[in-house]
Amino acid sequence: MAEKIRSGEVIFRANETKILRKIYLNAQGGRPVESMWFGDDVGTTREASQELKEIFGGLSPFGTPKPTRLIRRIIDITCDKSDIILDFFGGSGTTAHAVLAKNAEDEGNRRFILVSNSEATKDEPEKNICRDICAERVRRVIQGYVANNGEKTAGLGGDFAYLKTTRIQPGKLLEIQHSQVWTTLQLAKLDSVLPYADEPFQWAGNGDSAICYVPRFSKKIVTALRRKMKESAEVAVFSWQPQTLRQHVRDAHVTHFPVSETLTRWFGLNLTLTPA
Repeated sequence: MAEKIRSGEVIFRANETKILRKIYLNAQGGRPVESMWFGDDVGTTREASQELKEIFGGLSPFGTPKPTRLIRRIIDITCDKSDIILDFFGGSGTTAHAVLAKNAEDEGNRRFILVSNSEATKDEPEKNICRDICAERVRRVIQGYVANNGEKTAGLGGDFAYLKTTRIQPGKLLEIQHSQVWTTLQLAKLDSVLPYADEPFQWAGNGDSAICYVPRFSKKIVTALRRKMKESAEVAVFSWQPQTLRQHVRDAHVTHFPVSETLTRWFGLNLTLTPA
């Protein structure tokens, strides 16, 4: 420390309340820049609890919230204006609040994805922090709210969707709906998701590669299916009757996969797919 002070890399503020350390990029050797964050700069748990009290009318419904200023600082040093910020432990919704605040501040187009469980227990089976705390907080900061002291806080604007996943019980994996199969296939293979259509088969992709899902095979769809296969250089076909379908569609650029085996392997321990 004495050496750093002598070299000027560590300095003190005039009132000696804070230490500042100078770090030069050319001396980092690829390491990320270090930082010391203090409560005065990025907030404290007490401040975060006070934020929640104001949003929820005097009550803090979450025990260990993060201060919005902390997440905003992280966004400042890691994200561009159009990035997607993922928080897999959504908690009280601080990350969404921070993203909305930053967008309102600099007219950015950042988006957020928050994931959490309900934290329901046997003693509190109806508990749902996702719905009652996280989503409600996001809704209020978007629309605006009235604090416990009667002071109005303007909404930050923006929008969001609250989605609930469907739990599939063990042993019932192969009983899921065709629309769920199609969504799962796209999430695993593509960058976007198309809705399930009331058609003999589902198709997504481009001229280079595509995926196809055949819910129920029928000889009536063979002609249309073969015609569609010619639109892409490589096609992965998922069906419940791959051997039967393969007898009718044998093109070299088409690979057949059984849906049952595919789903079992994706959600099991063995992630290696074997063509049918």
